[in-house]
Amino acid sequence: MAGTLLGRHPASPLLVPTPFARFAATCDALRQLDGRNAKREGAAELLAAVDRDERAPTARFLAGQTLSPLDERDLNVGSSVLADAAGEGQTPLFGGEATIADVARVVDGLADVSGTGSGQRRSALLGGLLGRLDEDEQAWLRALFLGELRTGVQEGLVLDAIAEAADEDAEIVRRAHQLRGDVGEVAARALADDEPPLADVDLELGRPLGPMLAEKAEDLETALAEAGPRAFVEPKLDGARIQIHRRGEDVRVFSRRLTEVTDSLPEAREVGDQLDAEQALAVGEVYAVDEDGRPRPFPDLMRRFRREHERRASRAEVPVAIRLFDLLHVDGTTLIDDALTERRARLEELAPEDLLTPAVQTSRLAEAETVYDQAQGEGHEGVMVKAAESTYEPGRRGRSWLKVKPAETLDLIVLGAEWGHGRRSEWLSNYHLGVRVPDDQRDLLQEPSQPGQDPVTRREGHAMVGKTFKGLTDEQFGWMTDRLQELAETEHGWGVEVAPSLVVEVTFEAVQDSSKYRSGHALRFARITAIRDDKPVRGAATVADVAATGGPR
Repeated sequence: MAGTLLGRHPASPLLVPTPFARFAATCDALRQLDGRNAKREGAAELLAAVDRDERAPTARFLAGQTLSPLDERDLNVGSSVLADAAGEGQTPLFGGEATIADVARVVDGLADVSGTGSGQRRSALLGGLLGRLDEDEQAWLRALFLGELRTGVQEGLVLDAIAEAADEDAEIVRRAHQLRGDVGEVAARALADDEPPLADVDLELGRPLGPMLAEKAEDLETALAEAGPRAFVEPKLDGARIQIHRRGEDVRVFSRRLTEVTDSLPEAREVGDQLDAEQALAVGEVYAVDEDGRPRPFPDLMRRFRREHERRASRAEVPVAIRLFDLLHVDGTTLIDDALTERRARLEELAPEDLLTPAVQTSRLAEAETVYDQAQGEGHEGVMVKAAESTYEPGRRGRSWLKVKPAETLDLIVLGAEWGHGRRSEWLSNYHLGVRVPDDQRDLLQEPSQPGQDPVTRREGHAMVGKTFKGLTDEQFGWMTDRLQELAETEHGWGVEVAPSLVVEVTFEAVQDSSKYRSGHALRFARITAIRDDKPVRGAATVADVAATGGPR
């Protein structure tokens, strides 16, 4: 369909630097297109047309990413930095129309800025770039930096677009992404004629894999039925996923977000040293414990990842336990395509028993209930139920692994709402959830370290704890849209800020620390389960209620 989506910049067989205007025009078109296939074709057209050096950043930009997920640098670009850059007069640093490659270079430059005067240098870099873009292009650049692209294109769809642009099998592209973790690298390799085939991509020690993710089951009986005969049932630990890579004496530890945390968790490095193999990649969970070895709240663990300059004090103040539950590589052999029974058996050969997550293989409900009751009695969240024959699928969420745990519920206040996308585009359907902040709880608030992420909680007396679009029917979306428009105090292009008048019942899995919101907390996997238009705001949860809800049960 080359040249059919965007008449402004038709595709060309000659690979030359691509104007950022074409990316902006593609985003405009993608936002208006309905259906996954049409969006995939539009993204594929752009990927097939850009210059060789622009393929990686273009794929990341389409997925709403500025840097590779494996890049541990931080841009530190929020709405205030962008506003300052616009106020610099937008003097171009270079002449001519800005290309995608130019934007990628500025992104790389911003990631390298640090130290005294960094704010001014960021503003100068961005100002020079903005001066080369028209108003529409500037809007899309800001959306990219603020994580608000909203074209209806997610990473999975970009992978399918790469497959189409490269005439490659979609499953091969997805597997390469599972093993490499960077949609940009996959795009560059898939579209290059002189690179080894994507099918040859394999796991690489020292390079983190995306975690295999679990779905939630209603109850143990349902989970056992789905998992099949003799499933593994093990405690669900409320901690942080880690992967431990060992190559001889070199041990590196990575988090769920694929960032290296070796120095923050020397205990995990010590676990790697205990593995009876020259080369290994083991997966486990780290969680904070008290003096009796019982789990401490999840936010306590997060202190270990943040206090880079106080590691000794952190280790003494927040001791941790580590339990391994999977093995993905050993001595040159990758195991992700092997059944869990085989991977678990190899893990038991390599690791001391006290480092393993206890697991019972059973198909009997009574035995699974015993594991569940014991896990909760020890202070853990619930249990994981894993199909014995399941392979390890990095970065994917499926029904091979199921979690069974009680849900948490709070009554929260709707502080704002965003217009939806796709079939939800006519409804205010992404809701900003907030809590009350009584005068005696103001000291619990914090200043967000990510400016622009908490747009509707500058009002006194309330603070945001997350967003959700899940849980409501189409009829309820329509009702909420009408009601929130009645309550609207301020309208924006993205949606509305509303008077704090509407209460909703929200279920969620856990509370975690957040630097985005003044509350200091964010809800994990929030879902609206009831609209409580009958409930007064004074009966909604407070910031202290949310803080008290965090941690294992």
